[in-house]
Amino acid sequence: MKKVLFLMLLVSTMLVSNGFAQSEPSEDFFVGSWEVVILGTPYGDVKMIAQLSRVDGKLSGDLEPVMEPSPGKVPIDRVEENGDSITIYFYAEGTDIDLKLTKVDNDNLQGMVMGQMSSTAKRISK
Repeated sequence: MKKVLFLMLLVSTMLVSNGFAQSEPSEDFFVGSWEVVILGTPYGDVKMIAQLSRVDGKLSGDLEPVMEPSPGKVPIDRVEENGDSITIYFYAEGTDIDLKLTKVDNDNLQGMVMGQMSSTAKRISK
């Protein structure tokens, strides 16, 4: 009887510990370089390179406008993840800006900036 009880305790402990175990995702979809285009800004269509990385479990990075002369990199304040979409928050031209992007396929995103201007993003291959 003790052996059966011990075996049941062992099996239930293994099941509970397996339920709490979290495995790392095999692929972190949003990490990497993205060519982001914001359509219809007061400056015309704006192209930026978004460099996203995961630090301490959270997405972070910077945006670099593609223009001459280059104004330099713009730090990303924070990134919110929600399944197949992300919202990137940053500060530019005296304004807090939110850029929401949703997965279209493995290499493309689409979304809105501040709920007003369309945007697209394409993964930059290494």
